[in-house]
Amino acid sequence: MKIQFRNNQLRNAYFNKRIRERLFGVTVARKYVQRVGFIADASGIDELRANRSLRFHALTGQRSGEYGIDLTGNMRLVVTISENNEVLIIVEVTDYH
Repeated sequence: MKIQFRNNQLRNAYFNKRIRERLFGVTVARKYVQRVGFIADASGIDELRANRSLRFHALTGQRSGEYGIDLTGNMRLVVTISENNEVLIIVEVTDYH
């Protein structure tokens, strides 16, 4: 799947270990790289939904139209999907508790 990042900070965090560990901490940084890598290797949205360990799920309320992917117990990766379902956009890493 093609991936885009909402901003340069998220892009730089993916490619630079020091930046991601400063932003997210060691554990979340490791999961961030794993999840984004898995998304890049996925053939489509159905493969993301089929992998239960991701807990890929639609968000509701003000976040309607966005999706969550679990990183750790209380951290998630928020993404959106292009209208043609070909590009997944990394929106943010957030603590949802």
